[in-house]
Amino acid sequence: MKTAICLAITLLISATKAAPVEPTQCPPANYSSLSNFNLTEYVSAPWYVQEQLPVNYQTEDELFCVRAKYTLRPDGKSVEVYNYSNKQRVNGEKSDTILRALIRDSNVQSQLLVGPPWIPEFIAPWLYGPYWVVAAEPSPDNYEWALVTGGAPDVQTGNGCTTQGSRFKGGIWILTREQVASQEAVETARNRLTELGIDVNVLKKVEQEGCAYADIAQ
Repeated sequence: MKTAICLAITLLISATKAAPVEPTQCPPANYSSLSNFNLTEYVSAPWYVQEQLPVNYQTEDELFCVRAKYTLRPDGKSVEVYNYSNKQRVNGEKSDTILRALIRDSNVQSQLLVGPPWIPEFIAPWLYGPYWVVAAEPSPDNYEWALVTGGAPDVQTGNGCTTQGSRFKGGIWILTREQVASQEAVETARNRLTELGIDVNVLKKVEQEGCAYADIAQ
């Protein structure tokens, strides 16, 4: 009798281990950008990237000294985006570009569309990539760190969700106002991404220590 019970328990444990794990829903349920978002505060100072998902327009060999500066245009309908990074190493070859972020809905300014400024605005929705600010802390009057995804993450990894990486689309970023952020701040941001259903294992560290930004244009 005891042998039969032990065998039954063993078979039950084996069956449990072999049972397929239900896949994570991607995008996660109710995933969206911030509802209470202060765009003026967001663009008031540069952002330094601490970790990000490499994408085809910014590959892993360019993840050194990554910085973004946003400037609200006078028309109030768009934002100039100046992206800067170094290739191969800290203070290596400069890679920078100017993009345009369109504010498609003044009531949802945490969702922008980003792409080259030379693309006519009337076709931008089909060619630009989504830029969603999904978290920014500690308050709308004082953003010290922020999380950005290239729209809703709809790709499943097995450990959560990530985004596509096609031209001007996709991406996941941890941004801080401080050039060299504390490990505590980065971990707080990573934990928030995990809570949102993002697989943080896809992120790569961006080296900021020692970055001079001497040749930066903005």
